[in-house]
Amino acid sequence: MSGFVKLNTDGACQGNPGVAGAGELFRSETGACIQGFATHLGVCSSVAAKLYAIRFGLSLAWKFGFNCIVCEIDAKVVLQLIEEDEEFMLYDSPPAEIISPKRTIEELLSPEGLD
Repeated sequence: MSGFVKLNTDGACQGNPGVAGAGELFRSETGACIQGFATHLGVCSSVAAKLYAIRFGLSLAWKFGFNCIVCEIDAKVVLQLIEEDEEFMLYDSPPAEIISPKRTIEELLSPEGLD
């Protein structure tokens, strides 16, 4: 596969739930760093932080015009949530946000993207 951009994402928190953050890193196919981001998320679970990192990273990729993306994650439970299309509460403090990771990714990758 040539002409791709690699998106590495991760999210973590102090405690579970706890104060959390997410990070995204874009690399060229040769491994050169293109751009990196970090986001403070407030209080959420580690799984929510990892899902947010994927969603935000894919949203940024779309905005940057990247159309061939290899996304790497390090959490099997997150991959299972995406593959099994299970709903997940991203934030449980107001305002609560329940998402379907698979549908969210499909929407991000659609021509319209997410609003």
